[in-house]
Amino acid sequence: MKIFNSYRDAIFIKDHVKSKHIIDKEKEQLRYEILEKAHIWLLDKALEERFKSK
Repeated sequence: MKIFNSYRDAIFIKDHVKSKHIIDKEKEQLRYEILEKAHIWLLDKALEERFKSK
């Protein structure tokens, strides 16, 4: 376990953890957007096939 040498080290670690949390949230948001677009694409394909068969 790291022992903090100074207040500056503690602030650096805190900021790093906060940054990682923000990046993780952004990744999660992008993942949802990609899944949503894929779902819409699949629905469009299904509708297209349905209308082709009629």
